[in-house]
Amino acid sequence: MVNIPSVAELRERIDDLSSAIEAQKHILRGLVTQQSDARRQLNFLLDPMARIPFELQSDIFLQSLPEHPGCFVYAGDVTQPALDSPPINLMGVSRLWRDIALATPKLWAEVVLESLPRGSKYSDLCRIWLDRAKGLPLSLTLGGSLKLEKSVLDLVGQYRHQLENLSLILPLDDLLDVSYPIMQFNVDEVSPLSSLKTLTLEATCTEEMTNVTIMDRWLDILRAAPELQSCVLDQVWFEDENDLLEPLTLASLHELRLGQPYSWVMVGNSASSCAMLRYLTLPALKSLDLSIVDIENEDLFALFSRSSPPLESLALAIPEEWDDTVVISLLALLPTLSKLKLCVSPQDIAHYTPFLDILGTARDTLPNLRNIEFWTDYPLTIDYDKVLRMLDFRQKSCRTPLESFALVFAWQMRDFSSDLPNEQVRAGMRQLVKNGLSLRLGPLSGDSI
Repeated sequence: MVNIPSVAELRERIDDLSSAIEAQKHILRGLVTQQSDARRQLNFLLDPMARIPFELQSDIFLQSLPEHPGCFVYAGDVTQPALDSPPINLMGVSRLWRDIALATPKLWAEVVLESLPRGSKYSDLCRIWLDRAKGLPLSLTLGGSLKLEKSVLDLVGQYRHQLENLSLILPLDDLLDVSYPIMQFNVDEVSPLSSLKTLTLEATCTEEMTNVTIMDRWLDILRAAPELQSCVLDQVWFEDENDLLEPLTLASLHELRLGQPYSWVMVGNSASSCAMLRYLTLPALKSLDLSIVDIENEDLFALFSRSSPPLESLALAIPEEWDDTVVISLLALLPTLSKLKLCVSPQDIAHYTPFLDILGTARDTLPNLRNIEFWTDYPLTIDYDKVLRMLDFRQKSCRTPLESFALVFAWQMRDFSSDLPNEQVRAGMRQLVKNGLSLRLGPLSGDSI
């Protein structure tokens, strides 16, 4: 007779089996954990990276970063971090590397946002990225069109007190409407960009522009960043019809570039207005590049007189109406200058032979000058004998010997050989090179001497 278990016995049996299964699962989980630990120990023995202290591995990650480590891309309807840029590619190597990347805030402190799409999902990804920086100073580059994505602008506003480096590379239309895209802050707010050290604003446009932006708004942006050290404006022009603008002193600014002086002379683009210099005092300025001088000589002279900057580097596209006396008077205000780049239109370069004479005599007002560059379209009426005398004097008789001299032309001309110095001058120049002078005479592309 078959003994049929009762319902209560079957339920008890099922409970016993369930308990046994759970016990075996617990044992299995323990075995899996032990296996994982054993593999980790094996990797530790086999992988030299695993034996490096956590802090040192983090530092190695930071040393391996490219110039711009953080970048988001937009493909179709999907916005995602670029998989080939750190720290994303570092996180994909192993769990250990992922943990190190997530625990290294500085890896996430710089991000490049290109081709901004619409949608809040994009700004959410950016916020996750920037939150991992844990309050560190941020470097942010925005490209594309900010008018397409207000949520990204709001994100910039949220993190603006952390911004240390900000670069905006925008279509012309975005820069024209300065009240909208750049930074949404109340001008009465105290130092809304208090951490900003470098600011770059570049219009992605090569066409000629005049009177397109409002001066007081741009001065407000600079006024909001009292610790600003470097400022670059390219293809930014000002409308200045207000004589009541409040002057501004930027006590920490040591680098200011308004366009590319050599590019303006050579190809006629990459320029910016310098009208705002009327309102600025720059007592710490060490480097100044001006592609267009659209103010009176007196305004530029007044800037240097009231600022008394320790200027070391000057790159200047010479206006056609200037002659050598204006240049000499200007440079007399800058005795600390060590690097000088003058970009001159070809029809005007002959005007500067008196300037070369001054450089080659004891009347020189630039005792610290070490590097001189002349850029022009193509060679015309260049007195190489005067060039050689100036170079020889500065290398042998000046307290600070000249280190380099360059005379650069934009185009390689078929008859360029006829514009070279004669053999006697070339022999003198070769001797100066043997004595340590770096010398370049010739076209921008092609052979030089």
